[in-house]
Amino acid sequence: MGKFRRLVQIARKEGAFKALSQSVRFGANQLPDFIWRPFVILGLLQDGRSLQDIKYLLENNRDRHDALAGPDRLYSSAYYPKPQTRAQHYYRYVFAANVVADKEASRVLDIAAGLSYGVRIFKTKLDSEFGYIAGDISADALAYGQKYYSPESSIQADGQHLPLDSNSLDIIVSFETMEHIPNVEEYLKELNRVADTGGDLFFSVPNNEDLDSNEEHKIKEYPHRHVFDYQRFKNILDNHFPERALTIYAQESPSDVKRPIEIEDLPPGFTEVNGQQEIADQSTLLAHIS
Repeated sequence: MGKFRRLVQIARKEGAFKALSQSVRFGANQLPDFIWRPFVILGLLQDGRSLQDIKYLLENNRDRHDALAGPDRLYSSAYYPKPQTRAQHYYRYVFAANVVADKEASRVLDIAAGLSYGVRIFKTKLDSEFGYIAGDISADALAYGQKYYSPESSIQADGQHLPLDSNSLDIIVSFETMEHIPNVEEYLKELNRVADTGGDLFFSVPNNEDLDSNEEHKIKEYPHRHVFDYQRFKNILDNHFPERALTIYAQESPSDVKRPIEIEDLPPGFTEVNGQQEIADQSTLLAHIS
């Protein structure tokens, strides 16, 4: 029902042709993985990924959704499945980088950086020289990121214990992380500790998404442990950052897929949330704290 409502919204705002195109994409995304797999492998090979790294991406794309993002052909649906899903992940970094583009930043932390592709987006947006620290619990993900995206440094950490000095970071991004963290309170305390008093923080969580089933817990290394709706997300951030300004956005699946450099304001699919209003199914809540 959520998909149908989204198509109706697209038809009203952008016309029937755009809605039809979106429905075709949705249908294509329902095709079995074995049909898409040869195209995925071909695209990755053309982008210079080794067979060993391709194997890693394919084996981990269920547990690590950023593996779906692929490297450089984000915008070619002929090579990778689900371009809207990948764009949704990219656009969170685009949004954060646009917000801080005019600020002088010296150190950026991406906690739960996954494959570390966020560093490339920040480098295209920020004019100042800055160090990008990729933090993740997975040593394999960090090794992949160093190989292909080259953040200044990588640290293996769980988000609740960071080997970083207090008040040492100008910008912190932590996307699709909080729902996986065993102790959310300790995680937020730690990020508050390492953030500079005038720094910016960005968080995102799935909106009101069910917890993973027992079966998924058996096959996922990092299952969902918490559910957040708008009010719980807002309250927990307000409690840990009471002296700072908090703005929350709803992010829906975008109807258009654009290159990060082409987006100067809010990316497609972003809407600022003012109070407890209706938020579409399968959307993401994204918070900016300044």
